[in-house]
Amino acid sequence: MQGNKTTNFTVTVTGKADITSLPEYEKRIFCSALLNRITELMRGGDE
Repeated sequence: MQGNKTTNFTVTVTGKADITSLPEYEKRIFCSALLNRITELMRGGDE
């Protein structure tokens, strides 16, 4: 399985966010980034 090489990306949301309209690969990237950020914050990372 090939790893994700994305290190930084910016998400701009206008209106109510709804990831159900995203393609499956973008949902995976979004959820992975969100999980990584939550894990970082739980370990005492910067806010």
